[in-house]
Amino acid sequence: MRAGERAARFEEAAAAAAAAAPRGDRAPRKPPVPGRDPGWAPIRRECDAVAANAAVAGGTPPRAPPAAAEAPPPHVGRVPPYLLARRAEAKAADEKADSDAAAAAAHCGGRFATADERAALVASARARLAAAQAAAAAAPLVADTPRRIKTAETVRVEADAAERGLAALERAGSVWVADEGAETERPSELQ
Repeated sequence: MRAGERAARFEEAAAAAAAAAPRGDRAPRKPPVPGRDPGWAPIRRECDAVAANAAVAGGTPPRAPPAAAEAPPPHVGRVPPYLLARRAEAKAADEKADSDAAAAAAHCGGRFATADERAALVASARARLAAAQAAAAAAPLVADTPRRIKTAETVRVEADAAERGLAALERAGSVWVADEGAETERPSELQ
């Protein structure tokens, strides 16, 4: 079959199919969407539901007052006795620990620094750190000779030590101070 014959047969089949199907008189698959009625409005009730509910509720009797409450326990509004006893025990244990620490400190030849002494130690550590940082800033940037290398290393070590010492003092809650001239050991609780 030649290409021309195939095209002719195709055209004949298409014309036969078009003739068999009626145009415009096919039944729709679903009903059409109804048009909007201009007179439509929602249903409105003549009664007011809120007023009707209030009228019904108005006839209910009021609630009865609550029954007389029992007398509150004697410690209401105050710290309970068992907590007072626990606080007293804890305070006694703290005082005993403080006296034991003071006795151990006296035996060891040292003591804990007061708040003023600790503040003075922190201030001197800050001054030492500031001096070390100033020396580091004054050091030459290029260390090309053995003397400059040694000086730069010494300045860096001193600055690191000052910074670590200040951080330890600021972090410590208490500071142990040994008596002057006495070779002492720290109390065992501090080691």
